[in-house]
Amino acid sequence: MIGIDMKLETLVNNGPAVIFLCRAETGWPVETVTANIVRFGYSPEDFISGGLRYADIIYPADLEIAVSKFSAYVEKDYRGKDPDCKVEYGEYKGEAGGHKRNAKGNLGKGRGGYDSFTQQYRFLNKSGNVLWVEAEIKVLEEEEGKACLFQVTVFDISRWKHTEKTMPSALDTENELKRIINSGHVIVFLWRAEPGWPVDFVSENISELGYTPEDFTSGSIFYTDIIHPDDLDNVRAEVSKNTEGGRDYFSKEYRILAKSGEVRYVDERTLIRRNEKGEITCYQGILLDITQRKKAEVAQRLNASRLEALVKLDQMAGASLKEITDFAREEAVRLTGSKLGYLAFMDAYESTLVMHSWSDSAMEECSIEDKQFIYPVKSMGLWGEAVRQRKPIITNDYPAPNLLKKGYPKNHVHLIRHLNIPVFDGKRIVAVAGVGNKEENYDESDVRQLTLLMQGMWQLIQRKQLEEALRTYSGELSRANEELRSVNMMKTEFVEEMRFPERAEYGEIMDYETLYAIDSQQQKAVNTFIHYSEKLRRLVDSLLYQSLEKAGKIDYSFEGMQLKDVLSDAFLNNVFLIGEKALEVEKEVPASLPEIRGDREKLTALFTALVDHAIKFTPQGGKLALEVKEGADNVHIVIADSGKGISKELIPYLFDRLYQVNDSVTRRYQGLESGLYICKNIVDAHKGEIWFESEEGLGNLMHVKLPK
Repeated sequence: MIGIDMKLETLVNNGPAVIFLCRAETGWPVETVTANIVRFGYSPEDFISGGLRYADIIYPADLEIAVSKFSAYVEKDYRGKDPDCKVEYGEYKGEAGGHKRNAKGNLGKGRGGYDSFTQQYRFLNKSGNVLWVEAEIKVLEEEEGKACLFQVTVFDISRWKHTEKTMPSALDTENELKRIINSGHVIVFLWRAEPGWPVDFVSENISELGYTPEDFTSGSIFYTDIIHPDDLDNVRAEVSKNTEGGRDYFSKEYRILAKSGEVRYVDERTLIRRNEKGEITCYQGILLDITQRKKAEVAQRLNASRLEALVKLDQMAGASLKEITDFAREEAVRLTGSKLGYLAFMDAYESTLVMHSWSDSAMEECSIEDKQFIYPVKSMGLWGEAVRQRKPIITNDYPAPNLLKKGYPKNHVHLIRHLNIPVFDGKRIVAVAGVGNKEENYDESDVRQLTLLMQGMWQLIQRKQLEEALRTYSGELSRANEELRSVNMMKTEFVEEMRFPERAEYGEIMDYETLYAIDSQQQKAVNTFIHYSEKLRRLVDSLLYQSLEKAGKIDYSFEGMQLKDVLSDAFLNNVFLIGEKALEVEKEVPASLPEIRGDREKLTALFTALVDHAIKFTPQGGKLALEVKEGADNVHIVIADSGKGISKELIPYLFDRLYQVNDSVTRRYQGLESGLYICKNIVDAHKGEIWFESEEGLGNLMHVKLPK
């Protein structure tokens, strides 16, 4: 019996109802109160010690009514119902407090009224907050016809009072309530407390998830069937925790599956209904669709993660190319919520993709023995559309039939969804990055995530390529300088070691062949030194221009000017290189050329670079030609050389900031070295045109058109 009593006491103290035992005296002093009074912020000692009385925690404005109604119902022969005070009452049948009912049905000797009734009024918790409660009052003892000891069982009904207060007047009728529920965005459920949580009622707006009420009420679908499998155990645990803890309300955010398979986030708010024995009979709850809010939260977290990834990527300047690409690829998988990813680089002519690497997860799943690494763009399947269409391609139903598919080999990773993007350098595709098998559909947010990350990766690769170029040219210049110093030292030592008669003729003491060989080697070393000095200077100048361009510090000063003077200065600036190669120069410049508006300094740099480029492609003793023609609204300048020309496939990329003349990922800095990237920018600033024509074996033609 002791064990049973202890269990009963524990059940009461942990239950939803707070029980007071009060004396019917001024202020209703408290004899005892259950331990769960702590839910109102108080402790039992606050009352038992006499520090607080029951009347002290009744809201002052409600106290007088509560006391008067207590007297009216308990002490007098008061029957009926008082709707203004929300008071209900009923008679005890049988014994109560050791007193028998008299013939009239009253308890004790002559006391009229009732020994059990309920009231609703406001409470003050210890923090001073106002709560609504329902108090069930039972008279336990009386003396001489008057109640002297009574029990008050208090339930917190604040939530229901708030609902009642805010409920619109349209809810006065049951039909209006149903109409509002069924047409609203809050889905109402009534579940039985049985395995699978079978549904007794669900509002018609369950159609927002693609279901009908009959899907559930017929027993075809249990509620647990639509909870996301990854969340089901957590939801069950939350329900068990609240039911076993004696709580009558809980809320939980989790995912559910629409009939289409789409994942939705919901906020469930449920009341736990119990019978008189405290046994759970059902769950009554609502579902709020919070998918958009959750997506916004996810997007916010992804943006923070993306920023962190970009910052970390920017700090990887000292990392190897493999470390950079591996990091970018794995972050692409993580930031898009994908299961796999890959990275491939494009060749110089955008005709072939070379697979660089697959994500770790893809390598674990793929069991192809002889993996293909070279993919001609023309014969690629659906995943090659990003190159052919030159834009990101999203495929959210990869298994669906598609004429562009070429199939994939046995043991290849099974694809459900796929997204890939081209990575651009200017107008040229330099790489393709892809991810796959995200649980949800890919969207434009994933495209942005992947594009920003891969562009950041490519910029870092470019930086490393430029550093490599500077190291290469610096090393070549150092070696040329050492060679020049070595030849000079050899010549000095050769002369100093000879001991000649004072009157001896030079021809008698010096071998002309030896002297010629030393002079030739010395001239070759000087030319090599000048060559690498010029290459390094051009690269440094281009890098400086690029930095100024990024900082927005490239300024133009337009004024009227004579174009023939600019062209004359450009050839004069290259006179040493022209003479060194013994080039023949032909010029056709009309004497009557009109003035144009332009920046003289920038245009001089433009044509100096173009002449320099032509000289570089012209062989020893070759020919340069300048032709200027006046058009209706422009001046057309053509610079021709007699070199061997360049491949047509390379022409579209000559004006890119970085381009390559072979398929190496680590050798792409010719654009900056040649200065053609800067030339294009200068022409664009003058609202002109520039293009290149070439045929292998027939030389090159560089065209520039400037407005008058």
